[in-house]
Amino acid sequence: MLTELKNLIDNFEIISFDMYDTLLFRPFMKPEDVFAYLGRLKNNKEFYTKRLSAETKARKNICNNEIQEITFNEIYNHIDDKFKNFKELEENFEAQILRPNLKMLDVYKYALSKNKKIIITSDMYFEKEFLSNILVKNGFIGFSKLYVSSKYRKAKWSGELYKIICDDLNVKPDKILHIGDNKNSDIKKASEIGINTYYFEQIKEQFIKNIENKRLVSFYNNNKNNVFTSMLLGLRIINWYNKQNDNYWQTFGYNYGGILVLAFIQAVISISKIRNISDIFFVARDGFVLNEIFKSMFDNCIKATKPHYIYASRKLRSLCINDDYKNCKYNRDSDKEYQKYINSINLQGNNILIVDTCALNYSAQTLLEKYLPDKTVIAVYLAACKNYTYNYINLFTKEFENPGFNWNIIELLLTSNEPQIVDIKNLNPVYLDNNNDNYPYELKRIESFNKTFEGEKAFVKDYLEIFKNYECDIDFKIIIEYFKNYYENLSAEDKNALKQIFHPADPEQKEYVPLYKEEINPLIAKLKANMQKSKEALNAK
Repeated sequence: MLTELKNLIDNFEIISFDMYDTLLFRPFMKPEDVFAYLGRLKNNKEFYTKRLSAETKARKNICNNEIQEITFNEIYNHIDDKFKNFKELEENFEAQILRPNLKMLDVYKYALSKNKKIIITSDMYFEKEFLSNILVKNGFIGFSKLYVSSKYRKAKWSGELYKIICDDLNVKPDKILHIGDNKNSDIKKASEIGINTYYFEQIKEQFIKNIENKRLVSFYNNNKNNVFTSMLLGLRIINWYNKQNDNYWQTFGYNYGGILVLAFIQAVISISKIRNISDIFFVARDGFVLNEIFKSMFDNCIKATKPHYIYASRKLRSLCINDDYKNCKYNRDSDKEYQKYINSINLQGNNILIVDTCALNYSAQTLLEKYLPDKTVIAVYLAACKNYTYNYINLFTKEFENPGFNWNIIELLLTSNEPQIVDIKNLNPVYLDNNNDNYPYELKRIESFNKTFEGEKAFVKDYLEIFKNYECDIDFKIIIEYFKNYYENLSAEDKNALKQIFHPADPEQKEYVPLYKEEINPLIAKLKANMQKSKEALNAK
């Protein structure tokens, strides 16, 4: 498609680009979701409706046949006084979040290389200088003119701004090629005065039309009033369009693991600040991804807190605590080795936060509390069974037994590139023997993990770069719905990938099962069995 556009550019002297949704993207499904996000950021949900109302009032009171566009200042002249301080916030946020269409940037650079005169044409209320700075920041340099409706008070949607452009450049309309995403203002109105046009379909529309994204459209339609749904899909769409050749597991990590890791770490940071946490224990293996991304991207968020990656599995609990815990295999040597291991940890202070994915029997917390009797310990889990014996926080509203989705998928996204841990010796973990029948399953999972981890890091990196200094805590309710939508609508590609990854699902971690297994309708299975019996009976005769 864009090769065709480059060939078309060769035939014209002046190339005009639309700005929003052509050269630049907002990471939201709808432009007005920006206001909802800012309201959430400042804990003021009312801002969303007041900001929309202010723009409507400004257009109603100012716009007429002569004045077709308002300015940003005029919008805030019509907003309640208590929201005036949002003006600078909105402008700075807009400048921060806009991201380039990398494929269109390539086309733009091609036009520059062919010595074409480039102009930018936009219907927008922001000031010309503000928009010009954003374009340059995103790599769109070398344009000769920027025509903004708020400056000229004429708009593309009426066709009047195009007339101003032709007069200003002193050229006939047929010398211009205009590229844009709006069928009316960019195509119809430009064509009516004789400007040549090229329709660039919005990437959001391209994404929606792609059959592979059908389940995401359903998810969005069911949760479109949640601003995090809009933000999450906005990030996914930009990544989908700019990087469509990623490995399955890398894409899986970006699309699903990244948002889970981000929300989990945000919760850990919030809890650490409130509870004055000195040390965070990210429990192996499910805490590996969290620990690595926390150290590399969030370490400065709570400088008084020190992260640790710690081994505290169910098997270690069984080896180190002599009680009536099921499958207990207490070993005095393991007990002593684990005490040495704990003593070797250089703790920052006395307030410990244990971070783990789930708690059915609280094995990790029980183990660590035994060896840290003089410390204040609290744990945070994505999901946990109710147990008033322990001090913990459950991030998901549903309990472990019924979280609402396939729990093994969650563990796959958060686990490490290590084989199963069976003991601690000389301060180091002892892994599953490579002669064990299950070891090949671990190797296969690790192979996929390395790609998944790349995708997770990429998502968190993109989020932090785009929303730098404007990060909102993610709603865990929407994450539950998001993962349910994935697992309840698996594609053939998903099923094939998940079938190849085996996971130890039993308490003893001996029975490895695939992450996806075709479910057979019991009635059909019974019918097939009866047919087989009948066939065998006939053969016997």
